[in-house]
Amino acid sequence: MEFNKIYEGCCYRVLKTFADKSIHCIITSPPYWALRDYKVKSTDWPEVSYTLFGFEINIPAQTCCLGLEKDLFAFIGHLVLIFRECHRVLRDDGTMWVNMGDSYLGNGAAFGSKKSTLNGRKQGDVDFGAAKRFTKKVCIGKPKDIAGVPFMLAFALREDGWYWRQDIIWSKRNPMPESVNDRCTKSHEYILLFSKSRKPTIWRARDTGIWSNNPGKKERIINNAGKEVKRWKPYSYYFDAEAIATPYKDKTLTTFGCEVKGSGDGSGLVASENWANSLKVRSPKEWIKSGMFKDTTKFNGKNAGKRHPSDGAMPSHKNLQDKGQPPHSMHIVRLKGSGESDSIAINGSKIKGHSGNYDKNGNLIGDGRANKRSVWEVSTFAFKDAHFATFPPDLIVDCIKAGCPEGGIVLDIFGGSGTTAEVASKLNRNWILIEIGNHNVQIAKKRLHKSLGLFNPIKN
Repeated sequence: MEFNKIYEGCCYRVLKTFADKSIHCIITSPPYWALRDYKVKSTDWPEVSYTLFGFEINIPAQTCCLGLEKDLFAFIGHLVLIFRECHRVLRDDGTMWVNMGDSYLGNGAAFGSKKSTLNGRKQGDVDFGAAKRFTKKVCIGKPKDIAGVPFMLAFALREDGWYWRQDIIWSKRNPMPESVNDRCTKSHEYILLFSKSRKPTIWRARDTGIWSNNPGKKERIINNAGKEVKRWKPYSYYFDAEAIATPYKDKTLTTFGCEVKGSGDGSGLVASENWANSLKVRSPKEWIKSGMFKDTTKFNGKNAGKRHPSDGAMPSHKNLQDKGQPPHSMHIVRLKGSGESDSIAINGSKIKGHSGNYDKNGNLIGDGRANKRSVWEVSTFAFKDAHFATFPPDLIVDCIKAGCPEGGIVLDIFGGSGTTAEVASKLNRNWILIEIGNHNVQIAKKRLHKSLGLFNPIKN
């Protein structure tokens, strides 16, 4: 097995030549079921059995291109067969990221006529791929039902031994228009994250952040709180969450998880997720005494409905007192006239501990970054030489950063136009592509030569 190389052929056959547990991360996008015919060589599929929804599914041996099976269960079965080989070649601490789109059950009209661009050709290319029109066998559900292919695949792989860790939503900012008027335009796809084990396979040092498969498990360190703890934290698989952490949004930095609505007179309403009730708050009494604001807030609890005295006396609620208030309470400081947005302060300083954004010493946790969320907004990517199913580079950057260490190997078993190889190279990772279509192999080589220049590992 060589890395930084494009293997041309059926991925099921090529994977059988790879060594066990040799790949750090798999990132790929299988062809959609019953959508396009890319005019590649058909594959001789062996008989396959797998479990779905608790039932054993048996698929007889057949010859066809992946994605052109007339039976949805056969398509899922062939993917299960391929991903069994992926499971074998993936390291125990590795992850697999599968971008999977969905289809609708019906009469196969998605393939369209010979002039349609939904048959594997790029626009304006008359010769590359003829239309493939057939009736999709409705093996589950009814015509016009959404097939649920991503979830059928996820459930089948879960039954087959994979750990289904997450369904990430790829939200497209510029989705393909659809000529439908009985449902919304589809603007998202799924990225399914899988791992191989629930047991610890890799450890990360709490002090330095380095990863190791064979750490000194008895090593101990003193943490920031002054306590002695184990140095190495166990993980079931390599996932570098810090590498893809996202900056706190302005709203988060100014309100720390609370929604603040001001009336313009120094008062406001703080609605907090971890408070039983929203609290009415107002400006510090020094501001009221100075005449900058008129106090319009009301007492809470037994004095609800009563207005505060005009001399600026503070209400009795402990979270709204300006003197002697506990360390985790808050009040609003309005920075009027400074051009800055609203900020929350505690005795004139940053909140400590209460919001989760600062530690007990008032230092911003995570350098002002939060754990990446599961909805990724990424625009589709137009690549003039490639087929329709082109990965946007921005979509897989974080998959590679989180799922593969520098110097590791990223595998894409449906290599297409070479996006995975291009992004992996720029992120200092090695890569392997498998692609059955010679047309796409040539596109990928041309793309890598143009994008990487002298750093392109492919010499021909």
